[in-house]
Amino acid sequence: MEEKYKKETMFKNFLETVPVFTIDDDVTKLAADIYADLRKKGKITGDADILIAAIIIKNNGKFVTNNMEHFVNIGELNLVNWLR
Repeated sequence: MEEKYKKETMFKNFLETVPVFTIDDDVTKLAADIYADLRKKGKITGDADILIAAIIIKNNGKFVTNNMEHFVNIGELNLVNWLR
C-alpha cells in the first residue's frame, strides 16, 4: 500500500509542475469546426487527435510530435516535428 501512496504522491507533485488543459465549451466548438473543415476536405482524422489540436489551438500552443500525418491538415495548428 505504501508503494501505491508513494507513486500517487509523485504523480500529484508532477501535475503541480505542468499545465493541465481541459476540454471546455470553447474547445468542443473549435473541435467541431476542425472536424467540419477536415470532412469538407475529405481529410478526416481521429476524434482524439481533433480534440488534442483544439486544446492546443485554444491555448496558443505548439504541438511537438513525430505523428505529422494525423495533424498536418489542421491549418491553424502550430505543428513542429521534433525529429527534424
